[in-house]
Amino acid sequence: THVLLADLVGILWPGDAAWGLLSFASFPREIRPARESAQRLSTYLSTVRGPGGGPVEIYFVSHSLGSRVAMELLSRLASHAPSHAIVRGSCLMAAAVPVAMIRERLAPAARLARTVTLYSAADWVLHYAFPLGETLAHEGWMPEAVGHLGKPSGAWTESHPMVRSDGKGYGHDDYWGGLEIARHVARLLGLALTHELPAHAVLRRELPEEPALPKRSLVDRDLPGRRAFA
Repeated sequence: THVLLADLVGILWPGDAAWGLLSFASFPREIRPARESAQRLSTYLSTVRGPGGGPVEIYFVSHSLGSRVAMELLSRLASHAPSHAIVRGSCLMAAAVPVAMIRERLAPAARLARTVTLYSAADWVLHYAFPLGETLAHEGWMPEAVGHLGKPSGAWTESHPMVRSDGKGYGHDDYWGGLEIARHVARLLGLALTHELPAHAVLRRELPEEPALPKRSLVDRDLPGRRAFA
C-alpha cells in the first residue's frame, strides 16, 4: 500500500507471502496483521500535517492483501477522520478483499472517496487460493475476492478489467509493471498524460509527383549575314 502526501510513501506490513496457489495457507495468519496495520496507519495519520500545520490530501494505491489494509484504514477514517487528513481517492489492484465485506462492514470505506478497482478474471491466486484461505480464516465460506471480477457492482467509482497487450488477462503479479496501470493511477492523481494517437488517426501526406512539362520544339532561325562598312 502507498500513501501520497507531499511525496510518495511506501508502506511495508508483515503479511506478504508470495506462495502462488499455495498462498491460501498464509491467508489466515495475515488477516490480523492487516487489521493491526490499518490501526497503526490511522494513528500515524492523526499526527501528519501539511505545510504550516494545514491539511493533507491523501491517495492510496494498493495491491492484493495490501488492499485489505487500505480498506480497513478507510473504514476507520470514514468514522473517525481527522479534519486535517482529506482522503481524495484510492486504487485497488487485484484486491484480496471479500466482496461480502464491501457490501456490509467495509461499505463506508468504498464510499469515502473516489475508488478505482482494477481486476482480472484470469487471476488464479484470487480465483482458487483466496476462497480457501478466507474459509480457513473463518471469514466466510469460499468467498469471492473483489479483485477477481470487480464486484460488488455499483460500489466503485470506476471498475476496469485488466488485459495485457497479448489479449490475456492480468495474473496476480502483473499489476505493478503494467503500463495501463500507470495510466489509471495517473488519472486518479489528476496527473497529465501524454496523448497517443492510434495508427489509423495519423494522417500521412506525401508530396505530389513532379508534373511533367510538355515538350515544345524550338524554331530554327538563321542569324543575318555580316554587313561591311566603308
